[in-house]
Amino acid sequence: MNKMDCALRAARIERYLRSELDEPEDRRNFQRILDREETLGPDTSSSEVLLWWCDEELRGLIALWLYWRYRAGECSVKVYQDALDTAWSYGSEWVVGAARDRRQLRAMFRIAEFPVADHLPEVVDIWRGTGGVTLDLARKALSWSTDRDVACWFACAYLRTRRLDALVIRATVAKTDLFVPYNARDEDEVIYFDGHHAVVDADLTDWQVAGARRTAEIWCCENTITPAEAEAIHRTGSVAMVPA
Repeated sequence: MNKMDCALRAARIERYLRSELDEPEDRRNFQRILDREETLGPDTSSSEVLLWWCDEELRGLIALWLYWRYRAGECSVKVYQDALDTAWSYGSEWVVGAARDRRQLRAMFRIAEFPVADHLPEVVDIWRGTGGVTLDLARKALSWSTDRDVACWFACAYLRTRRLDALVIRATVAKTDLFVPYNARDEDEVIYFDGHHAVVDADLTDWQVAGARRTAEIWCCENTITPAEAEAIHRTGSVAMVPA
């Protein structure tokens, strides 16, 4: 697709966004992007600020709009990269909805030029923690973590808060197949599109212990978590009964 076609697609989304952005500050940040006033501080872009404050249901569409603008040569990669990263962090479902299919979503991540994950080995294990879904459906997910405890924490959270069967799966992948956002939530998240070969990793008892370690880490507990304490943390979602 040539730059003119990309610009036309961006223009169609732009017209819709103009009609939906009601708040004055949102409109100002939107106009800053159009005026190529892209930096609002040493580490802050106008797209990032726009996505912080706009209505959540618009975030995915703004990321898609800037994808087409970037492909048309109408904004920098930094503005697009910040938009995709922020939109994904605040609510990945809106980005998935805007992209409509995995092919488009993969293209959006590929072109964003997130930094190479130099801290990872060439081949790395990644995990996905979820609940209430089959193995085949879990394998189709996009958000994974290089920290197993994080994945186990998510799986146990589904079980504790929604009464859904927990599931943790593992895939061994080349780091070049991963897209690595900025880890703003300290979850060691990676984006992976090809999890069809992932396998179930261990069992619920193990996931509860690992998830409890993550809970203790969040609450800055330094002591080793025993299985009994892990069960208490899983049941209550609290580390109140664990010595600090």
